[in-house]
Amino acid sequence: MLSWSPVVVDMPAVTKAEGCSSQLVAAFDPELKDHNGAFLLYSTFKEPAVDHAKGEENEMRFWELSEKLVGQKFE
Repeated sequence: MLSWSPVVVDMPAVTKAEGCSSQLVAAFDPELKDHNGAFLLYSTFKEPAVDHAKGEENEMRFWELSEKLVGQKFE
């Protein structure tokens, strides 16, 4: 269990190689383009479980909110 996390997460300890595997998949896996909106967990694509995290309309809302929160427009 991650005691430093603001959310209690029951996750097993992993090696350094296992820990960086999701970042490597995100950087180099050509199948990523087929999973727009998904996230990676232990190098496996996972689709969002909640409706408010899905769809092009929400994608734009979240993008615009992110720009507003950081005070920068991204092209």
